[in-house]
Amino acid sequence: MCPDGTTAPPEPPLGAARARAGEPLEKAGITHPEGSLLALYTPGLLQRCPGDRGRERLAGLLAGFAGCVRQACARGTRALLPRTPQEDAAVQTARTHTLGPDRVVWCAATAAGGRRDRPGRAEPPGRPE
Repeated sequence: MCPDGTTAPPEPPLGAARARAGEPLEKAGITHPEGSLLALYTPGLLQRCPGDRGRERLAGLLAGFAGCVRQACARGTRALLPRTPQEDAAVQTARTHTLGPDRVVWCAATAAGGRRDRPGRAEPPGRPE
């Protein structure tokens, strides 16, 4: 949800489902304006109104919402979950903020999930300053 109330749902990358063990994960980059509200949720959150209708309802609930992210989660779950849910549901919200260079840490990872370098505040190798 952008600060002006518009929604911009990201296109999921093509590839294996996230829950499949051993499959490589795809990554996607998204760009949103400062102050945007991001909502990540499981399908169980939309069990009363699945599909586009549920996503539109969630977007309507969060359009122009200026409260904290905890309140955004509560607002979504109160409005969308049935009194006795049939499925597990989870929702996580975050608001975008630009971080200064002193708040950014870079760390390289190996294909096996280990770290090659210790975290630091330096620019990653090969990136322009």
